[in-house]
Amino acid sequence: MTKAQAVESQPGSRINAHRLFGGLGSAEGFNRIGILLYAIPGILSTFIFDRNRFGGDFRLWLIMGTLGYAVAAVMYFAGGAIYRRLIPKYGEHPFWVQGYFAVIGLARALVIFWFGTEWQLIPPGDWLFRLVGGPIFTGATLGIAVILGINFSRSAAEGRRLNSERLRLRELQQNMNQRIENQRAELAGRVQGILAPAIAAVRSQLANAAESKEVLNTLNHTVDEVVRPLSHSIANSDAVDIDSGQGAKKAKRWAISIWHPVEAKRVVIPQLSAILITVSSLPAAVAIKPGPGGFSIALVQGVTTLVVLSLLRLILTRAVLPLVVAGLIVTATFVLSEVIVVGILAELGLHITRAQAIDVCWFGFIFGLFFAIGQSVQTARGVALVELEKTTESLAILVSRLRQEIWLNNRRMAGVLHGPVQAALYAAGMKLSGAKTVNVELIAEVERDITSALERLDSEHRLESDDFAETLNQIVSLWRGSCEISVFTSEECSKALYADKNASACVVEVVQEAISNAIKHGRASNASVMISLAGPKLAEVRVRNDGQSIAELSGEGTGLGTQILDEICHSWRIENTASGVLLVAQIALAG
Repeated sequence: MTKAQAVESQPGSRINAHRLFGGLGSAEGFNRIGILLYAIPGILSTFIFDRNRFGGDFRLWLIMGTLGYAVAAVMYFAGGAIYRRLIPKYGEHPFWVQGYFAVIGLARALVIFWFGTEWQLIPPGDWLFRLVGGPIFTGATLGIAVILGINFSRSAAEGRRLNSERLRLRELQQNMNQRIENQRAELAGRVQGILAPAIAAVRSQLANAAESKEVLNTLNHTVDEVVRPLSHSIANSDAVDIDSGQGAKKAKRWAISIWHPVEAKRVVIPQLSAILITVSSLPAAVAIKPGPGGFSIALVQGVTTLVVLSLLRLILTRAVLPLVVAGLIVTATFVLSEVIVVGILAELGLHITRAQAIDVCWFGFIFGLFFAIGQSVQTARGVALVELEKTTESLAILVSRLRQEIWLNNRRMAGVLHGPVQAALYAAGMKLSGAKTVNVELIAEVERDITSALERLDSEHRLESDDFAETLNQIVSLWRGSCEISVFTSEECSKALYADKNASACVVEVVQEAISNAIKHGRASNASVMISLAGPKLAEVRVRNDGQSIAELSGEGTGLGTQILDEICHSWRIENTASGVLLVAQIALAG
């Protein structure tokens, strides 16, 4: 039984805490993109925020920020190498990783504090802020940067998969007819190659048929030992390899454009944003207003972010925007939220300086940009997976069509062998054995009959275009008296099947196989057939019967019936029901 290919991962449209910490604990937790992204807050926080607090030469602050980042990077890569070695033995532990990020933050803070006091830029009394704020700030921002790095990598991987599947689909669409013609030619060549020695022997003996009757034995041997087994072999042969050459060309890295339209609300995540911005801003807030005032500032930032982003999400409920536009709106909203925070603090009597207000807005911009990029990448990945499912389904339907054609080609060739070729050889033997004298005219007539039959191996490209409805009626008539059969075909499906002779032949085959098995093996006395559309490119056949239940429902048997269903159906299944057995099969339609 054919089954749709499962999609390996199903990420949601929004980041949540479980996925956040789960990603940190995976082997991808220490990635290069993460530490590169951390350079933005890691260096700017020192260069802008600390310098605005204490003043001094900006070049020294830049050097301190860079040195702190360098220490963090060395510890990051060393920790990643050790952690990956520990995963096979101890498993994934995201809280270990998050704790280690806090240790990195402490080391970075101590390096900055040491150089800052040595160069007389940072007062010795700032040690408590470094001790507490460093681990909190780096733990949060580095964790977010790592998650961004994971999402970048996974999104790129999904993009490559999607582009690869699109490439396979285009290639198969472009060369499908050529594949079918090649398969026909290869099959005809194989058959003629097998028949050639036997036919050559027949023709050789026909030249001396006037003196010898040995040609009759050769004719019978050719039919019984060559033609008949060959026709059965072709009728029951497996489908040829239909892989479309995946990997023949290198797929692009990104499949979803930054201008791809998405539901804008998917890029907005108020709750998680509020929690992380509160935690991340707490050290700086305490530095601005030591004691309860600092905690109040961080709380105001969190609550304001939650309210403003929730309102934005409500406004964008039905909006569909380009991915990059949605990301820019989210970034701007974070900045707006921080502007509101400054106003609220003034109303609460928690006045801050102009430089500190600018720092707060810068913090909102950097934090918002991080979140916007991260959620945009996550959203793009979700879109890529949806597109991947659609492309995979289209590819599967196209493969079903190709499999149908191959099966029908085999049946056509087997039919020609079993019918015209076998009949011509039998007729030749009967003419020769019944003739009083074998003259030149009779030999010429036999030669023409055999040649004409062999020519049909090349010219027989289509089955007889019987009316599929008439054929179904013949099946009903055949079993009348043994089983009462009712058949219903929807008008839309009937039109589609009349326009697609291959699909209609496959539908007839499925119905015939299902009814035959129900009566022969299940001893059914009543059966109903429903033929309808399951989609724009799928016809669905549902055959119910009141026969005995089936012991094995896996659909993985090796019988001829199972093999036929595997080859001509897009998908199929058999179910035992309270009233009997149900077969549901889907047949791919052209176009």
